[in-house]
Amino acid sequence: MTAALALGAAPSCGGTETGNPPFAPDMGGGGYDPMGLSPDPAVESALISVEEAKLEDCEGAQVPLLRRAVLDAVGGQLRVLEPLEVPAGLYCAIELSIAACEDPDRCRTIFAPYAVSIDGTRRADGASIEVRDATRFVVRLEGSFDVTPDAGGLLLAVDRTLLTSGLSLSSIPAVDGVVLVDETTNADRLPALRAGLQSAMTLRRDLDGDATLDPEEIMAAPLAQPPE
Repeated sequence: MTAALALGAAPSCGGTETGNPPFAPDMGGGGYDPMGLSPDPAVESALISVEEAKLEDCEGAQVPLLRRAVLDAVGGQLRVLEPLEVPAGLYCAIELSIAACEDPDRCRTIFAPYAVSIDGTRRADGASIEVRDATRFVVRLEGSFDVTPDAGGLLLAVDRTLLTSGLSLSSIPAVDGVVLVDETTNADRLPALRAGLQSAMTLRRDLDGDATLDPEEIMAAPLAQPPE
């Protein structure tokens, strides 16, 4: 289950509206397993550190949506340190800068030593999986959606089955029962992790306004998705 980004969706794309005061949209997030499938390895923790999120209008101008957040793709929570006000209107993309945050003065209650941190269990032998990426990268989703105070909600969804699917973790020998992927061990797998996160994220409409990702919302076509 996830919480919602209180952003609406619209079928067409244009510029932001004028004459409306800016506002800070409600935000949230989480993850899901499509069609009830369970990823292998089983994902037990998946934390994604967002340095900044920006909305992009349909003419290419960007406005900051938030600064510093941690998305829990298993626990279904998005902790936001600094939500920002944005103009109401239509937008055509959202960009997430994924980066670690260790500065206690800047991060305060949100401490994230890695850009992405995933823990799990390999089903074949029960080995623990630890994936840690400290490199900054950008996730971009494109689509047409409306951001207004009274619009229907928008859900930021993470398909957990895609997070580690390209890492070929089954081929890495466990050391003392642990399969480790980080910047010093099996580092050649990290680009596949970043590509997996890009492909795993979508924006979806909150059809019933309950701020959670329900089966009908998972089955509906996404409003914004990775560019082709």
